[in-house]
Formats: sequence, C-alpha cells, structure tokens
Amino acid sequence: MPNPAAKPQPMPTTGQQDVLPEVIADLQARDAFGVKKYGTTLQTRNGRDPLMDAYQESLDQTMYLKQAILERGQPAYNWPETKFARENTLLDQVAHILSEADEIAEAGPWVTIPMHKEIADLHHSIETFWRNLARRVGHEYVATVFQAVEDKNRARGYYDL
Repeated sequence: MPNPAAKPQPMPTTGQQDVLPEVIADLQARDAFGVKKYGTTLQTRNGRDPLMDAYQESLDQTMYLKQAILERGQPAYNWPETKFARENTLLDQVAHILSEADEIAEAGPWVTIPMHKEIADLHHSIETFWRNLARRVGHEYVATVFQAVEDKNRARGYYDL
C-alpha cells in the first residue's frame, strides 16, 4: 500500500465552518494563558531562542499529528471495553447482540428510560463485537469495513443534510 503521506489531497469543497475566527480566538486564549503563566505576553529579545522553541514545539506537533492519524485508522469506541471482547467467540457475541435486541422488544414503550437503556446496551454489545473482531483480524480490517459502509451510505445520500 502506498504511503498516505505521499498521496495528494483532493481539491477542497465548501465546508461548514470558517477556521480563521477559531484560530484568532485560540491565539487570544494562548496569549492570555502566557500572561498568566509568564507574567507577560510573548516579546522579542526575551532571553529565549525562538527558533529552538518553535522547533521543539514542531516536534511535539508532529508527534500529536501522527498520533491522530494512527488513531483515525482505528475505530473510535464510545463504551469501555468489556471482558467479553476478549473472552467471547464472535458467534457468542452475535448471540448476545440478538439477546439484547430481544430485551429491547420487551422493554416497553419507545419513549421510556428503560427502553433507551436497552438500546444503549445493544450499542455497547455491538461495540464489543467490533473490538473482538479487531483483536482477531486487526483494527485496519474493522476500519476498512466501517469505511466501506460509510462510502455505501454516502453514495445513497444518507449524509446529505
């Protein structure tokens, strides 16, 4: 597989939010943080090596960026891992998912807290299946499955908000 760092990105499309005002707000917040921490705003000829400061910060940034890229290739889970992600077979977990679905059917009216808890429990059980599968075949496979489903649903117009 080619290195994704060498793959050109597509031309941007119209997005949802302007970035510049957010960056300005972040800069102002960092300036206020600096005043609180150092007693002054960042000034020239302050006794520090700005090139070395920037280089060190750049190295940290590079590490954070690579962390985000690596994590993006893995599914993001909403629930803590359960012991069943390690103990159950995939078939056992599918059976558990189906039992959770049965509990939803028995929970009563759709607008009650017990019903919502059962739906959340089903979600947790499904995540446990994906963790179990990822442990067996790798996070990359699960991420590929998720991406394929997202692509299919995007083509169907499901995300056209």
